[in-house]
Amino acid sequence: MVGNTLPPRDRLRPLVDSLLIIGTDLDRRQASERVARCAAKLVDARSTILQLAWRHFGVVDLVGYGLRPEECRECSRRPEFQHLVEQVALSGRPMGHRNLICVPLHLREEFHGLLCVQGKRGGFTGSDQETLAAYGPAATMALHNACLYEHQRRRRHWSESAAELTHVLLGEVEREQALRLVTRRLREVSGAACAVLLLLDPDEPGSGVLHAVDGLGMEHMSGTRVPVQSLTAKVLESGRGIVTADLTSAPGYEPVPAWRAALAPLGLAMLLPLTTEEETIGVLFAGWLRGSPDEPMAAQEISLVGMFANQAALAVRQTRAQERRAALRVAGDRDRMARVLREVVLRRLHQIGADLRDVVPLSRRPEVRGRIVGAVEDVDDTIRCVRSMIFQLHERQTRWATLRSNLDAEVRAARDAFGITPDLTLDPAVDALPLDTQRELATGVHEAFGLAFERWTPRRVDVVLTCERDRVRMAVSYAEPPAPPHAERDRPTGLDGLAARARRLGGACTAVANRGGTTIEWEVPVG
Repeated sequence: MVGNTLPPRDRLRPLVDSLLIIGTDLDRRQASERVARCAAKLVDARSTILQLAWRHFGVVDLVGYGLRPEECRECSRRPEFQHLVEQVALSGRPMGHRNLICVPLHLREEFHGLLCVQGKRGGFTGSDQETLAAYGPAATMALHNACLYEHQRRRRHWSESAAELTHVLLGEVEREQALRLVTRRLREVSGAACAVLLLLDPDEPGSGVLHAVDGLGMEHMSGTRVPVQSLTAKVLESGRGIVTADLTSAPGYEPVPAWRAALAPLGLAMLLPLTTEEETIGVLFAGWLRGSPDEPMAAQEISLVGMFANQAALAVRQTRAQERRAALRVAGDRDRMARVLREVVLRRLHQIGADLRDVVPLSRRPEVRGRIVGAVEDVDDTIRCVRSMIFQLHERQTRWATLRSNLDAEVRAARDAFGITPDLTLDPAVDALPLDTQRELATGVHEAFGLAFERWTPRRVDVVLTCERDRVRMAVSYAEPPAPPHAERDRPTGLDGLAARARRLGGACTAVANRGGTTIEWEVPVG
């Protein structure tokens, strides 16, 4: 090393000023930049490279002064630079030559990085190295305090966001608003470049719907249906999360084509399950830009990201509970209306009809008797309409009910509305049918009952469900009462809808008139 060109006391004042400056900044990034700038000015260097690795805080930084970011990365990769860095890291002592000085940054005998200056006109001196050696410990402490402050601030933001979400979920929840809040707050506190929620569709297990897409310009994808595949399928099948340091090179990474370009810049990525009531209902995806300052910190906050996944699952569970409560309220209102119609309106209509029939023999004028008979027929027709309304008002079973419970509910509704109990015959094999087919059968029986009671209350209704190899057949037969005078028995008006449902499933539906009644046959393939 060349001899000292400046007396040591001439360096004391600039050193003290630099230490005072770097000790006033608590922002980690600004503190790092200030340390690098002060080091360069302290020894009249052209540029500074500061390499930091605070493993406890999850901070890995490469900060430059006097260099563009790409120049800083290029310099740090040069063989002569890396060789000197290795020597300093192994020896724990400042080292350098005329063009470069590297000072190790230690705190409590733990190595945390390097401060390297380069490019002084005339070359560096021994005094420069001594000055930087004195500067290093104070710079390390200032950087440590800034990282500690940021770590505590980040943890506080996590806690505040979690408390905000909990407060929101304690009240009435609008699902999309709550899910958007989850992804937005997650990005704010973690620095994620993108956050997405995928919720499974119970009616289509092989696909899911994207919700609350936030980041990377993909917000327009919210509400899009996508297939469950690749890493997402693994999470849903296992119920365990996947964390990868490089998303695009992760085994099994096969994104939807529309997402491939947008996800290419991501490094760290997390796919965490949304679990509720021991059921995995979706996946939370979060990704960080490769090389971003937040990436190493987020890698140590997996449990905190998982907390947001739990909040999203809670939001879905809350909205489902609200929907069930609303459905119960509606069902209660419908039952109450049906009860009033049955116990009050029908009773009065029957009484009015009876009174009118008693009046017919008392009239001697044919035109009066004709008008009274017409009024009686209108009352009878109104009674039939009210009965049909009562049947429609009865609660339908929810989608997770079994086929037998659905059919039992339909039989009870017919009994309450029309005063007859349909006869139900089930093939034992129907219990093994796919859930989609069972739901279609239950809906078909409901619609067939509606057709049977469309115009007249039948004397008898028989329902037979049979399974034959790869097909399931439903037959609803009803014996009709004698038709009122001048009435014609038309084709049931609701048969078109029932036939369209069968055709959509690859089957067929027909209505066959027989002696004294009609049989509706509905047949679809199983699959």
